[in-house]
Amino acid sequence: MMDVGYFYDVNVESSSILINFVATEQWGYTSFEGIAIDSLNDSSGNALQGVSVETNMEWTTTVETWNTPRLSFDNDSVFLNWMDLSFNDSTYCNVYLDFGSQSVPEPTTMLLLGAGLMGLVGIRPKRNQRN
Repeated sequence: MMDVGYFYDVNVESSSILINFVATEQWGYTSFEGIAIDSLNDSSGNALQGVSVETNMEWTTTVETWNTPRLSFDNDSVFLNWMDLSFNDSTYCNVYLDFGSQSVPEPTTMLLLGAGLMGLVGIRPKRNQRN
């Protein structure tokens, strides 16, 4: 558990980020009021592929979904924009991280690709000799 301030505690795990609020407050109205967590990756070094959020935060505006720009991410960072949201000491936000997996080419696939390229190289000189 990492205490990051007066309003909330953050617990970053391998596949999720749990944020527990410890006070009652409302976020302001500037363009970004929230948290950014970076340097995220799984044990294999895979990049972040997807993010989903479970929360009991209360919206005070007509925006009622976690979408861009409320929630955004890149290869190793998550950005949560809580602008104009209310929270109290029982509010939580659980962010689920999906790192997917990097595909590793099979030896057969590489063999077929190599044979195809060699075939193309072998055909080209024969065309030039006919002309």
